[in-house]
Amino acid sequence: MANHPRDPCKIAELLQYSCTPNKKNNTVHCLPIPRLFRVCADQTIEVTRVLPIDGDGYVDTHNLSDKLPKGKHWRDVTTFDTSEED
Repeated sequence: MANHPRDPCKIAELLQYSCTPNKKNNTVHCLPIPRLFRVCADQTIEVTRVLPIDGDGYVDTHNLSDKLPKGKHWRDVTTFDTSEED
């Protein structure tokens, strides 16, 4: 994956797996889920859905800044308690 020459950020790939156990024959079936991130000095943004990927798996990073979602610093990310009360 090549970065645009004027972009100081890097594109990183994380390969995540989704696995399902098969109790009948005691096996596990896993499917890869590639995720792409734009890693800069001050923030990291997942760009998997905004980057076009061709049939050979090459990623087009041209005009990436026009396609990026607005990112947040980790300190600004809000999480919500989704646990159910008893």
